[in-house]
Amino acid sequence: MSEHQAGSTQRQHWLLASAAPFMTTLICWPLAGLLPSASLSLLYLACVLLIAVRTSTRPALWSALLSFLSYNFFFTEPRFTLFILHREDIITALVLMLVALLTGQLAASLREKVDALEASIRCLAGSTLRSAVRPTCRCSICMERWLNRRFSMCWKMQSVLHRPVSRSASMFPCTGMT
Repeated sequence: MSEHQAGSTQRQHWLLASAAPFMTTLICWPLAGLLPSASLSLLYLACVLLIAVRTSTRPALWSALLSFLSYNFFFTEPRFTLFILHREDIITALVLMLVALLTGQLAASLREKVDALEASIRCLAGSTLRSAVRPTCRCSICMERWLNRRFSMCWKMQSVLHRPVSRSASMFPCTGMT
């Protein structure tokens, strides 16, 4: 990816992380009379998780902060201030901030690890296929074996990418903290 494309993608991530809490506030506004304010905080958590999965750690943390401030400003008493009057609103807002930060960090970290794993598998597949030299014997049996090996390597690597996380985790057992 070129430097320009990477910068453009980063700007999109930050824009998405800034716009998502605003959009969540627009969704929550008509629901404020129907649901308790603590229930609205769950929509902000979903917003942070969505941002964390789609972007990276720092935009997710930014989204968590904006979600906390939006929830506090629009949905806790007294409204349209950053002051919180009721004790249960203080606890809800603090739990929102804590859970949003933790889940955002975890989801973004997982996303970054999956991206790195996919990139390393693509790199490995490319180098393995490039290094696989054609057999010196040009008979149909040797050529067929060579092609089968090449395609089976690609097929195995492709199946790792599309395998559910729980099955992939059993393939790579944890040997301790790194």
